[in-house]
Amino acid sequence: MWECEALEEFPSGLENLVSLEELAFIKCRNLKNLQEGIESLTCLKKLFMLECDALEEFPSRFENLISLEELDFSMCRKLKNLREGFGSLICLKKLCMWDCEALEEFSSGLKNLVSLKELDFSKCRKLINLREGFGSLTYLKKLYMWECEALEEFPSGLKNLVLLEELNFSKCRKLRNLLEGFQSLTCLKRLIMRECEALEEFPSGLKNLISLEELDFSKYRKLTNLREGFQSLTCLKRLIMEECEALEEFPSGLENLVSLEELNFSKCKKLTNLREGLRSLTCLKKLYMWECEALKEFPSGLKNLISLEELNFSKCRKLTKLREGFGSLTCLEKLYMWDCEALEEFPSGLKNLFSLEELDFSKYRKLTNLREGFESLTCLKKLYMWNCEALEEFPSGLENLVSLEELIFSKCRKLRNLLEGFGSLTCLKKLYMWECEALEEFSSRLKNLISLEELNFSKCKKLINLQEGFQSLTYLKRLIMEESEALEEFPSGLENLVSLEELNFSKYKKLTNLREGFGSLTCLKRLIMQECEALEEFSSGLENLVSLEELDFSKCRKLSKLPKGFESLTCLKKLNMWECEALDEFPNGLENLVSLEELNFSMCKKLKKLPEGFGSLTCLKKLYMWECEALEEFPSGLKNLVLLEELDFSTCRKLKNLQEGFRSLTCLKKLYMWGCEALEEFPSGLKNLISLEELNFSKYKKLINLQEGFQSLTCLKRLIMEECEALEEFPSGLENLILLEELNFSKCKKLTNLREGFGSLTCLKKLYMWECEALKEFSSGLKNLVLLEELNFSKCRKLRNLQEGFRSLTCLKRLIMQECEALEEFPSGLEYLVSLEELDFSKCRKLRKLPEGFERLTCLKRLIMEECEALEEFPSGLENLVSLEELNFSKCKKLTNLREGLGSLTCLKKLYMWKCEALEEFPSGLKNLVLLEELDFSTCRKLKNLQEGFGSLTCLKKLYMQECEALEEFPSGLKNLVLLEELDFSTCRKFKNLREGFGSLTCLKKLYMWECEALEEFPSRLKNLVLLEELDFSTCKKLKNLREGFGSLTCLKKLYMWECEALEEFPSGLKNLVLLEELDFSTCKKLKNLQEGFGSLACLKKLYMWECEALEEFPSGLKNLVLLEELNFSTCRKLKTYEKDLED
Repeated sequence: MWECEALEEFPSGLENLVSLEELAFIKCRNLKNLQEGIESLTCLKKLFMLECDALEEFPSRFENLISLEELDFSMCRKLKNLREGFGSLICLKKLCMWDCEALEEFSSGLKNLVSLKELDFSKCRKLINLREGFGSLTYLKKLYMWECEALEEFPSGLKNLVLLEELNFSKCRKLRNLLEGFQSLTCLKRLIMRECEALEEFPSGLKNLISLEELDFSKYRKLTNLREGFQSLTCLKRLIMEECEALEEFPSGLENLVSLEELNFSKCKKLTNLREGLRSLTCLKKLYMWECEALKEFPSGLKNLISLEELNFSKCRKLTKLREGFGSLTCLEKLYMWDCEALEEFPSGLKNLFSLEELDFSKYRKLTNLREGFESLTCLKKLYMWNCEALEEFPSGLENLVSLEELIFSKCRKLRNLLEGFGSLTCLKKLYMWECEALEEFSSRLKNLISLEELNFSKCKKLINLQEGFQSLTYLKRLIMEESEALEEFPSGLENLVSLEELNFSKYKKLTNLREGFGSLTCLKRLIMQECEALEEFSSGLENLVSLEELDFSKCRKLSKLPKGFESLTCLKKLNMWECEALDEFPNGLENLVSLEELNFSMCKKLKKLPEGFGSLTCLKKLYMWECEALEEFPSGLKNLVLLEELDFSTCRKLKNLQEGFRSLTCLKKLYMWGCEALEEFPSGLKNLISLEELNFSKYKKLINLQEGFQSLTCLKRLIMEECEALEEFPSGLENLILLEELNFSKCKKLTNLREGFGSLTCLKKLYMWECEALKEFSSGLKNLVLLEELNFSKCRKLRNLQEGFRSLTCLKRLIMQECEALEEFPSGLEYLVSLEELDFSKCRKLRKLPEGFERLTCLKRLIMEECEALEEFPSGLENLVSLEELNFSKCKKLTNLREGLGSLTCLKKLYMWKCEALEEFPSGLKNLVLLEELDFSTCRKLKNLQEGFGSLTCLKKLYMQECEALEEFPSGLKNLVLLEELDFSTCRKFKNLREGFGSLTCLKKLYMWECEALEEFPSRLKNLVLLEELDFSTCKKLKNLREGFGSLTCLKKLYMWECEALEEFPSGLKNLVLLEELDFSTCKKLKNLQEGFGSLACLKKLYMWECEALEEFPSGLKNLVLLEELNFSTCRKLKTYEKDLED
């Protein structure tokens, strides 16, 4: 009868068990009966009824179980009956019915199960019938039907399953039929068919699967065909085909797979063929070919894979071939070849890999050679070589790696050698050498690493040697040495590290010493020493650290001493001591830390003591004491912290005591007490915090009371109370917070009560109530907040009611209501917000109505409506907002309508419509905004149309159109904006045209075109703006052309050209602006030339050239401006040269 879990009926006589033969009833979870004893069990033969989970019908007579032979009914999850089915079970032979999840049909006789031989029906997720399928199951032999997920066809006879031998049909995701495929399955032997994702072809006969031996076809994502490939699969032995992602060639015979032994083809991302490669796979043994990312060569024979033993070829990123390398792979044993990033050499024989044992070659970034190194790898045992970043030496023999045991060489950043490697590595056991950053020595032999056990040397920033330190490392057990910042001492023997157990020495910043401290570290167990910042003492024995269990000493800022030895730290369990900022006392024994369990002492700012430590900390469980700011009392015993569970005391600003409050904290569970600002009451027992679950009490500014409210906080679940600003009522019981789930009450500015509202908060889920500014109503039950999911009510400026609006908020999902400014209507139901997904209503300035109900907001996804300024129409349905993705309508200044425009917003992606200033047309469909990606239309000053311009905006990426000043042309397609990346067109003052310039804007990166003042030429292609990076053309006063200057702007970085006042020359290439960094050319008053000066501007950094007043010479190289940092040349009144004066 197994777990029985308080049985809830069944037995009595169980009609006298006439020679039973097994039963079981396993987990029985509140059984919910079996009505008068399974009609006399006529010699049962097994039954079970697995998890039972309050059965919900089936058995009754269960047609007299005529010598059953197993059954099971697996997890039963409220079974939803079987109505006397299984036509008398004629000697069943297994069945199961796995997870059952409220079955939804199946049975009657399942055509009399003539001696079945297993079935199962795996997770059954609401099965949607079998209608007597599987043409009488002639001796089935397994089947399963995995997750089923509401099947959508398959069963019937599956051509009478002639002695099947497994199948499965994995996750089935709404299967979409099999039309009796797998022509009579001649004794199948597994198949599976993994995720299925609504099939889209493949079954039929798969040439009659002549005793298959596994297949799988993994994720299958709309396969794009097999057309009966794998010529008759002569006894396959696995295949799989992982993610498939619309395959793009391979199958046919895969030269008849002569007893394959795995393959896989991992993620397949549009495979780009195998053309019958892998010459007849002579009994392969695994291969995979990981992400494949459109392969670009490799397969053919890979010299006939003579019984391979794994390979992989990790992410393959457009492989760029292997030309039959790995000299016939003599029984390989793993390899991988990680990211590959277009290989750039290494394969060939890798001296015939004599039974390798892993390798990897991690990210490989254009390797810069191996030239057949690792002399014949005598049975390697892992290696990796992490990021490689163009290696710069190491390999060759690495003295023949005699059975290595890991290595790695982490990020390798141009390694700078390892001097004929590590005295034959006698069975290494890990090493790593983290970021390496051009190593600068280490090793010769690191005294022959006598079976090391990890090391690492973290960021290595130009290491400056180790002179054979760590005398023979006797079985090290980790070390690490974090940032290392050019070491400045510490290694040597660190007294022979007798089986260390971690250390670390974090950021290390020029250590200032350890002098062989930590009296032989007797099996340390972590230590760390975080930032170290030129340590200023500590170490020696720290009384022999008897098996420490962490410590840390966080940021250490010139430590100002600690121990003799924390009275021998009796198995510490964390401590930290956060920022430390020159500590000023604490330790001594901290009463012998009897197995502490965390502490911390956060920022410590000159601590001002913690006398006679915490009533011997009886197994503390966290504490912290955040900023501390010269504490001003609190500890003594904090009534012996009986198994505390967090506390914190946030910023503590000169605490002003706790007098042993929180009566013995009965297993607290977080608290914090945020700003504290010299407390002014609240602790004492807070009715004994009966296993609290967060609180916080944010900034607390002289609280004005709680008087032991929140009647015993029955397992709270967050609360917070943000700024509090002298609260002015609320707490007491807040009707016993019955498992709250956040609240907050944001800035509280003299709250003006809540009178026990929120009808017992039935498991709230966030609320906030932002600035509150003396609330003026809202609350009571807010119709019992049935599992709310955020709200907020932003700045609330004297709210003016909600009268139980938002009819029961059916699981809201954010709302906010920004500034509110005395709302002037809107809540009520907003048609029951069916799982909203944000809204906002920004500044609301006396709203002037919205709803009926945005036609039920079908899962909105933001909206906002910025300043609103007494809206003046828009909403109705805004054509049912089909999962919007932002909108906004910026400052709205009396909108003057949208007439249901924006052609059903097909998943918009931002829009805004900035100041709007009484719009004057645009919306309608804006050709159906196909996944827009920002727009804006800045200040819009009475727009004067767009007539559906921007040829369907193919995924725009910003645009704006600044002040617009009644436009006067430009939209239409702007040659289809192919993924624009900002534009702007600043104040636009009646444009005077663009005629589709900027040769398709190849991913622009900003432009602007400031005041424009009726432009007078410039766009056309501006030599195709190859990834521009700002420009501007400031006030443009009738520009007087650019004739395609700025020699293709090689990634410009700002320019401007201030007032321009009809320019009078300058552009052309300005010697190709090699990554400029600002310029300007201030008011330009008819410039009088630059003749390609500023010797190629080596990354300029500002310049300007103020009023210019017809310049009269100066530029040329200005001695190559080595990273200038501003200049100016103010009013310039006909300059008369300057260069010599500035040469120094």
